Amino acid sequence: MTITGKTTEAVRAPMNTRRIATITGWLMVVTFVTSIPAYFIFYAPVRSMTGRSCSAQASSPASRTE
Repeated sequence: MTITGKTTEAVRAPMNTRRIATITGWLMVVTFVTSIPAYFIFYAPVRSMTGRSCSAQASSPASRTE
């Protein structure tokens, strides 16, 4: 049995790389702009709490080497 006829292939529209690059650029700008207020809202109050800060120094006697 022979199949006569053309095979149909899915025809895709060409990718618009300029539009993709523009959207990606705007998303990067939005990310940068929204990170500035986030610094002052979330990070700055944590830095001002000196009593609860973590440090790289060991505080337990078992981990001290003298």
